[in-house]
Amino acid sequence: GLESPLDNPPSEGARNSKRSRITRLIEVDPARKVATAQFAYVLDEAGEGKLADLCAEADGVFLAIEKGKESMRLYRVRVEASTNLQRLSSALSGPGGKLESLAPEQLAPHGIAPLRKELQLDLRALGLKEEKFEGVDRVDEKFIALITDNDFGLAGALDHESALAETKDEPPALYFVPLDRKSTRLNSSHVKRSRMPS
Repeated sequence: GLESPLDNPPSEGARNSKRSRITRLIEVDPARKVATAQFAYVLDEAGEGKLADLCAEADGVFLAIEKGKESMRLYRVRVEASTNLQRLSSALSGPGGKLESLAPEQLAPHGIAPLRKELQLDLRALGLKEEKFEGVDRVDEKFIALITDNDFGLAGALDHESALAETKDEPPALYFVPLDRKSTRLNSSHVKRSRMPS
């Protein structure tokens, strides 16, 4: 999945992508090195919304971490019944097309069914305050693992003359979170947390 909407068509300061709530999940055939399908994913927020990570649960079913300005949510995403954007007119979904400029309610009139999202966990409501949850994986039938990204311990921009950057001593955090039919009633006492080695 693309983290953020494409700047399509290109615009100064990426203003088109910053206004859009439509990003894309792309299916790739690695043997042929081609994209075989693209699907519209509707972000909760424009500008701040991003797809932080995806993991496959089953054929056509994914878990997705979606983050916004203040929010961090885990969704189950289903491809079934979604429109393959590659079958549409290039004027709609190709380079310079208008897909990214559409509001979510304008997708159906253009014949586009987006990916279906079902909220599984509101990570903020669980008390998980970490800023950068950027990894999700299914551990087993009951648990998922969430990991934070510490940007390789870098705290600031790289100084190109010295090739040095300010560092921070903040290892990634790994969380094990139960994910089942009762997940909407979870609280922070159900979550196991550990720090990864530096």
